[in-house]
Amino acid sequence: MEFDLKQIRRDWIEGVSGRVFMEKFEAAHLRLLAVPEELRCRGALLCERDPVKFAVAFFATVSLRFPVVLANPNWGEQEWEAFAGLVAPVLGFGAEANGGSMPGIASEAPAKAVPSVGQPDAVFTPLRSGATPGAASEAPTNGGALEAGAILIPTGGSTGGVKLAIHDWETLAAACAGVQRFLGGGPVNSCCVLPLYHVSGLMQLLRAYHSGGSIRFDEADVAGRCLSYVPTQLQRAIGKPKLLRELVKARAIFVGGAALAEGVAEKVRELKLPVVPVYGMTETAAMVAAVPKEDFDKDYGAGAVALGGARFGIEADGRIRIGSPALFKGYHGREPMDLSAGYVADDVGYLDEAGRLHVIGRADRLINSGGEKIDPLEVERAFCRLDGVDEALAVGVPDAEWGERLVVFYTGRQLGDWKTELEGVLARFKIPKEVVWVAALPLDEKGKFTGVVGASLVKTAGLGLGQGGAVVTSDAPTTGVPCAGEAGAVVTSDAPTTGVPCAGQAGAVVTSDAPTDQRDAVVTSDAPTDQRSSSRLLERKTQNLRKGRISIPGARYFITICTKDRKTALTRAEVAESVLDVWRLQHLDGDYTFHCGTSMPDHVHFLVTLGARLSVGQCIVKFKAKTKNSLLVSGLSWQRDFYDHRLRANDAMEGFAKYTFLNPYRKSLLPCQEVWPHWNISREYRPEFLQYLDGSGAPPEVWVRKPMDIRRLIEEDLRSEENPPD
Repeated sequence: MEFDLKQIRRDWIEGVSGRVFMEKFEAAHLRLLAVPEELRCRGALLCERDPVKFAVAFFATVSLRFPVVLANPNWGEQEWEAFAGLVAPVLGFGAEANGGSMPGIASEAPAKAVPSVGQPDAVFTPLRSGATPGAASEAPTNGGALEAGAILIPTGGSTGGVKLAIHDWETLAAACAGVQRFLGGGPVNSCCVLPLYHVSGLMQLLRAYHSGGSIRFDEADVAGRCLSYVPTQLQRAIGKPKLLRELVKARAIFVGGAALAEGVAEKVRELKLPVVPVYGMTETAAMVAAVPKEDFDKDYGAGAVALGGARFGIEADGRIRIGSPALFKGYHGREPMDLSAGYVADDVGYLDEAGRLHVIGRADRLINSGGEKIDPLEVERAFCRLDGVDEALAVGVPDAEWGERLVVFYTGRQLGDWKTELEGVLARFKIPKEVVWVAALPLDEKGKFTGVVGASLVKTAGLGLGQGGAVVTSDAPTTGVPCAGEAGAVVTSDAPTTGVPCAGQAGAVVTSDAPTDQRDAVVTSDAPTDQRSSSRLLERKTQNLRKGRISIPGARYFITICTKDRKTALTRAEVAESVLDVWRLQHLDGDYTFHCGTSMPDHVHFLVTLGARLSVGQCIVKFKAKTKNSLLVSGLSWQRDFYDHRLRANDAMEGFAKYTFLNPYRKSLLPCQEVWPHWNISREYRPEFLQYLDGSGAPPEVWVRKPMDIRRLIEEDLRSEENPPD
């Protein structure tokens, strides 16, 4: 389908006339045309919050088949670093692009500067390629040149890694046509309250464009229009009487991104809201299946029909295979994908006798506790049926005894005897070990759960009820943690825990790094208590290292693994090569992003950013399994446990990387004039200290003598171990 300029000349975007929109469009168009032909393969960066400015830049690029790369203005340093490793845009639209804030992408103009033309609100900044200022005339070497007409849409950045799904005008148009047919044809008018740099927001803009409809970016006039919500947005809207009076007039309210709780579904039917549950993802240009409203009204569990010629299959492991004209072309900067038979999603589901799709949940959310597989969605649904519960999130927290311990976070009214109520509904092994009341579930801006990040609100292993006390650990400064039994903190337990007095009383232990208040968290748990002194909580015995460990996709971890009995042979060539091979393997598999690491005679240190596939514990289990045979040949095996330190958001990796690099020098394993052969660093990671090494790569001698704060931090964290790693 060709780009139709007439479609954007009309008055179709609320808040801007067709004439004014075209003026802005033409200014952006001229800037793009001024980019030398040989540089266009680097594409344009679109990182714009304002929806009208976004639309101007987007349509200007696609009208010229100029490759365009969408980016999220809310990304942090890690996401921008990953992004800069994939693309090197020649110019950018948006405040973040103009500020040159992306690591590896500067704001200087290339050698052939693009002239400034027109309105100030349509300004772009020419960007240089990667870290080579003189390479402006070359194609990018990081992720490769972009094809003309490519539209790259980010996915996965909120769970710690950025993938760029490759679409084009045709795949996005096919998705729009499928939704239009599902609605019975005619113009699709939208109220868009989702950001346009997400596929769910972008497609609302394009549906209005392709169908001859209109779009507004608020909920002021919903009658006859379509909205796209995530479940949390819908639930909040139900609590607003004025908005509810508008929503009943909507043509359709598409709800996707996560499962809709049964209690919310019942409320929707009671209010006669035109809700249409949908299923889709960035790779399918948003929704690819939907449950017709009339079917959903009759049956909460009704299956979804395919949209736009989509077809579904179910793999042997239960995952959903999707074929569709709207399917993406693969991920930029990654190995080519054979999508001729469709794309296998990370969602598990089944097809009913009528061929309708039923989505059960994420394959990677399955919890393995004591050898039993637990579907968190089943637990969440059962929990949401309890009186007073609004939302629930079931997660698996790494546990030394169970492998993973089932923990449920929930919102709503604080519960009493939840266990008895669940025993008649769920199998015994599916009963949560702990439940945690929170003021709000951890959600990203798309309304999706941020995975096990929710568990960072309260580290449950240390929670207990001794003499009416509580220990709360969080990720930012506290503003006061009330005593158990007082308003805002209820802690009950049936598992071995430690009694600690209330915050503010003698012996209280409250460690935190994130704001909390008296409504932050209520924890209830399931096993016999015991009383110990509060000081014991500060110790990390080797056998207790994994208890309460929280895995956060996208977080950075400093990890140490020791050999059993501290035997020294890890620096033998064959063993060190095996360790390096497994670091490479896990990096390529997406278990984590490997930054740097070193093999010492009896232990390894490495620094990684955790991926979304596995927990920290699962990554280490895989690492040990893959290196086991090479260690055995040298008479070695790994110590049962491991040490990990999660870096806070404002912690720099530099100190940990430097500590790892200097470790063999500090242990006098070689003189400063030589290079340790078992230090490894990723090509994508370049800490600042590297520039101060001598020509051979050896460090200044003063570094070895100078004490390091990082060393003290690590040793303090490990002071209860008999043999802490060096």
